[in-house]
Amino acid sequence: MIMLEIAKVVVEWVLKDVLSPLLTWLFDPKNWPWPALPVFLILTASVGIVVIAVVGLGEPSGCQLTPVPQNIAFLEKFEEFKDCACCPPMVVLPHGSYQMGKHVNEADNKECAISDAKLVEIDKTFAMSKYEIRVKEFRAFKEHQHNIYSKILAPLKSYVTSDVNNEEFGCHHFQREGDQGRHDENMQLSWQRTGSIQTDEHPVVCVNWVQANQYANWLRQKTGQRYELPTTKEWEYAARSGTGAEQYWGNNDTEICKYANVHDEQSRLINKLPWKNAPCDDGYPKTTANGIIQTAPVGTFQKNPFHLHDMLGNVYEWVRDDGNTAGQSMMRGGSWNAAPDRVRAIGCYDQSKKYRGVDVGFRVVKYFK
Repeated sequence: MIMLEIAKVVVEWVLKDVLSPLLTWLFDPKNWPWPALPVFLILTASVGIVVIAVVGLGEPSGCQLTPVPQNIAFLEKFEEFKDCACCPPMVVLPHGSYQMGKHVNEADNKECAISDAKLVEIDKTFAMSKYEIRVKEFRAFKEHQHNIYSKILAPLKSYVTSDVNNEEFGCHHFQREGDQGRHDENMQLSWQRTGSIQTDEHPVVCVNWVQANQYANWLRQKTGQRYELPTTKEWEYAARSGTGAEQYWGNNDTEICKYANVHDEQSRLINKLPWKNAPCDDGYPKTTANGIIQTAPVGTFQKNPFHLHDMLGNVYEWVRDDGNTAGQSMMRGGSWNAAPDRVRAIGCYDQSKKYRGVDVGFRVVKYFK
């Protein structure tokens, strides 16, 4: 979407402010005996070269496309691939069916509406990102966005109708008050400054539903492939991963620390959150001389049967669907500060699409031709 708008702006500017005056001058008889046609061709070609060069500057370095079979017949189940050097690693998931929603033996979810279980078909093979989108992958997208803005939109800002370089500050975090607390928005926080230590290998957080979709759109434009946020149906299918259980390790709180970064014994001591913690230690949070590490680097914990990491815990993940209220979507799967009963396949929150949180990220899916 961004690239289409930029192309429209550039074309309108070239036609209106470059070529039109140039044509008027070149083909006015009083300006002859200039060789109008050769000069016109030379200048037009020069303008085209400049425009193409400037647009090319939008691409971050080290992000070349990689040859990947786009026909599913050439890809195996659970095979991993990347469409470009800075694209997220993807895993091919098989088609199949499962019972979506709250099973008879599963507790209710009070944070969002989950219907009773019903049989759902996933009739086409698709791919899902192996990990939650990492800081380094999101940074490549933002560098592209910044390069486009600084090289094209800023010089032509009088022609721009929308703000591509959108405001990114403001992220919710938990603020304790006595025995309870609330989630406040801190306007000093962003995906680059989350209040805790993040490396390139950590999941990006403090991104809202709109930004997550912008990232998927960028992947689509860059690769020519259909990237999206997962639907709720696809997300839960991947979270249950063929097990039928709401926690793919077997609904056992004592095992949760092998598979997920959750509110555990260490988090109880450091974060002092006023809700139940898991009776184990998953290794996070960690205190260092430079601060606290809350999220775990992706791939730290064991993968699920679909070869995906952190489908539950670490960070909540945006899905594509609208929520039950206008302007909302859904965050799934629990996070590093969530109680164990939130870290499950039907764990979710309805939230504004503009919401950013220190415990909220996303992953993407890709559909094959």
